[in-house]
Amino acid sequence: MDKNRTGVIEGLRIRRSLLAILVLTLLLASQIAFRSPAMSASSRVSPGTSQSTIPAPAISAPSQVLRTVPGGEPTTFIARWQTSQKTVLESFSALSGSLLGDVTTLPSTPAVTVGGPYRAGANNVWLTTTGGPYYTDDTSTGDPLPNSCNATVTVLDPTSHRASVVLHTPNSELVFDAVPSADGKRYAYLVENCTSYEKLHVAIGNLANSSTMTIGLNTTRCHFISPPAWSSNGSQLTFAYSPPTLTKNTIAEPAGVCPLPLAGEVAIVSTSRSSVITAKELTKAPKGCSYVVSAFDSLGVVAVDTCGATGKSSTYLTQMNESGTVLHQYELKPNSDPTTLSVTPNGRYVLIDEYQAGALSNGEPIEWVWVFNGHSLRTVAQYAEPGSQIRSGSW
Repeated sequence: MDKNRTGVIEGLRIRRSLLAILVLTLLLASQIAFRSPAMSASSRVSPGTSQSTIPAPAISAPSQVLRTVPGGEPTTFIARWQTSQKTVLESFSALSGSLLGDVTTLPSTPAVTVGGPYRAGANNVWLTTTGGPYYTDDTSTGDPLPNSCNATVTVLDPTSHRASVVLHTPNSELVFDAVPSADGKRYAYLVENCTSYEKLHVAIGNLANSSTMTIGLNTTRCHFISPPAWSSNGSQLTFAYSPPTLTKNTIAEPAGVCPLPLAGEVAIVSTSRSSVITAKELTKAPKGCSYVVSAFDSLGVVAVDTCGATGKSSTYLTQMNESGTVLHQYELKPNSDPTTLSVTPNGRYVLIDEYQAGALSNGEPIEWVWVFNGHSLRTVAQYAEPGSQIRSGSW
């Protein structure tokens, strides 16, 4: 986790770097352009929201992104892939780690960040492009400007080459990491006030009727929530939740600054109604450790656990049952910063994408990708930095 020498988390932009999301913008400001036969994008804006200034990406993709062998193990995955020349959403071999083909090209800029890719079904790819907040002196130490945030949630279908904008957000909100349910009918995302940490929570949107529920809306500021993950039937969400060290009556910290939260716990919450985050929904990590991300699989819940000081931490993949009891642990590379998880629709295979900070002798990191089948880890590939960068691997 990025922090300064006084042990505080700095700024909304640094929070997003904790989630390892890269920056992008797109060339067209008013409409979506396609590389295959022209097709207009569908768009539905939720009531009470304003039009985002961030356009949706265009698609140039293989006809089938997710491929499997007869045993059911996927042979491909996708991820954001960045070189010195470009950033793309790329299809990779899950057997060898080699590049297979571009899904979409993403010209980069520091003004906009991306959450995802996340998957719904065999092909749909979800991306969240987020802009803001902007600051009075153009640095993260300046005062964030009110109503200077915007985001667009886009669904890409590489088969039909269609992009659909499912959500534009109000300029008063900072929204990132919209994750679809397995059937693609709902999506859960992280949202907070554009200019403060006071309202970080999970929101659940419904594509059928534009209704929204919230999880943890009134939690005291300066906590942390990882991107949520859905159960296979859509009845639950899981995520890592780090409680705040502040109390509700604490005098506000300087703008963009928070003390470090407490150790991360695995939360499992219902999606049937709006709710707060309670102790009975949380599973604590072992002493000296912190859960940083979690997801459902066929055996229960799989989570990433980091133990030790930042920069000197051991990292483990932890398999729990549905009650949060640890069944097995598997050692990953040290100094995860961060790791993402993606699970196949049947829950049998987990893709682990770990950014290993400071792995090389010159201080440069390495990206590791594994496949976990519930019982063992298989290394897919390691990607050296900084010549090329892979982020957020997803089935």
